[in-house]
Amino acid sequence: MVMTEIKYLPEAQAIAHEYPGWEAWTSLIGGQWHARLKGSEPVVMVHDDSPAGIRDQIREYATRNPRE
Repeated sequence: MVMTEIKYLPEAQAIAHEYPGWEAWTSLIGGQWHARLKGSEPVVMVHDDSPAGIRDQIREYATRNPRE
């Protein structure tokens, strides 16, 4: 599966380390970044054009949803 190969890029690993419970990856086409909160129901995902934007969105989500 391609996603398995790309989600472990160093920057994606750094995001997962900084934000436990989240995993991040980038798409092969267009370089869009994605992250999801593992095990969330409903599924929680954020998208951005850069790893910095993903970090901002994860922090924003955590601020609005402090229990997750």
